[in-house]
Amino acid sequence: MAKKTAAWRWAICTVIFLAAQDIGANPFKEARELEPNPDGGGAVYVACSGCHRPEGWGTLSGIIPQIAGQHPRVVMRQLEHFSKGYRRSAEMNALANADVLDTPRVIADVSGYISRLPMTPAPGYGRGDNLQRGRALFDTACGSRCHGADATGSDWKLWPRLHGQHYGYLLRQMELFRNGERRFADNLMVRRLGRFSGDDLQAVADYLSRLSPEPARVAPPGWTNPDFR
Repeated sequence: MAKKTAAWRWAICTVIFLAAQDIGANPFKEARELEPNPDGGGAVYVACSGCHRPEGWGTLSGIIPQIAGQHPRVVMRQLEHFSKGYRRSAEMNALANADVLDTPRVIADVSGYISRLPMTPAPGYGRGDNLQRGRALFDTACGSRCHGADATGSDWKLWPRLHGQHYGYLLRQMELFRNGERRFADNLMVRRLGRFSGDDLQAVADYLSRLSPEPARVAPPGWTNPDFR
């Protein structure tokens, strides 16, 4: 009996040890514990600029999102989700598993670089015909809960910045959340979005796309990334 007990203890300790090793080997989680050095992330961002553009503004259609100005730890978390296949994009799945993002320091620094980029002064908008309803729905269901009244989100709570994002991207992601197609979604958010009609989602996405970030975070008209000149 004593031998069996000792064997079980050994097995349990082994499982705990391996689990701890797996957690400790996660470079994305380790990156979130580091202070980003944006100056060290510019060279790595070159690999991202082909899709997200040198300015980090993506495309007006929202097929490619704006990532400029996003909280660095939010960027790190999403890179982790792409690397593990929780989010699906052939380009992003490949990039997040590429040798270029090979250490926690590299992940932290490129995320800091992205966060420091000024946001587009002219994101893609929706029709603009139901903005009051969009604001009311956001204030009631989203703003007071997580993202904040001005949709700034939170770096440490891993809540993304939503204001000034392209309408098309916001709408598509809300549809995915509502339909249960985005993994690791907040359950309360999924339930609340589940009560939204298609028109409701369009109204909220349009409102958020037109909600201006703080002026200091927005690029002046005609700005281009000097690191790519």
